[in-house]
Amino acid sequence: MNLFCRTLVAVSLAASASIASAALIPVSGSSTFTGGILGSFSHTYSAGAPDIFVTALTINLNPNLFFDTSGAAPGYLTNQNVATTSLGGTGFLAFSATGGALNGGNLLTLTFNDFNPGETYTHSGDVDEYVTLQNCSGLPIGQAIACGIANALLTTDGSLVDGAEFAGSTLSVTLNGAHLVAPLILNAAFVNNGGNSATATWSGFAETEDVAAAVPEPSTCALFGAGLLGLIAARRRRA
Repeated sequence: MNLFCRTLVAVSLAASASIASAALIPVSGSSTFTGGILGSFSHTYSAGAPDIFVTALTINLNPNLFFDTSGAAPGYLTNQNVATTSLGGTGFLAFSATGGALNGGNLLTLTFNDFNPGETYTHSGDVDEYVTLQNCSGLPIGQAIACGIANALLTTDGSLVDGAEFAGSTLSVTLNGAHLVAPLILNAAFVNNGGNSATATWSGFAETEDVAAAVPEPSTCALFGAGLLGLIAARRRRA
């Protein structure tokens, strides 16, 4: 192999080192619902790369549950809320719901612009279950009074959601980043922790795209220059 060919091979090998190959980045996190008079959520992005962000979280409640944000039907009279309790540095943007109607709905989406690995976002959320009121008409006075009291309790947040009732609700997580091949969507179901809480744990792999360096590495430039000098010297010797 002559000097010119050897130079080209060396330059090609050095240039190939300036191209970063695709990679699969593990990402994971969890979300926990804690029920009670006024429920709350805690969302954690625990592992991933600094340039891969959680951009959206969607909670899809069981069909028998709903978010109560108003005293209007089907909500109860007290403790209506879905509100921010901790920004956590996540760049929280907004709550939204299907059709723009949050009260009585079972689908809630949270959007972010800076939710990094190692961060946690928490918020309150009054989750209730649909109840069937008793028909008190035609009952003797004593029973009618008792029936009315029972119905009143049900319509003032008398039905609290525990972990077993919340289990089966699902979570959808969207991740994005400048070098991802495409936004990654991961899904998980909430599992009963016992008592009044349930947790959904999610994990997967985000695929980064091939990124070629725009400028050759310094070693590439040096090798190319040395090769040209060698080629000039060889031609002089032949002359």
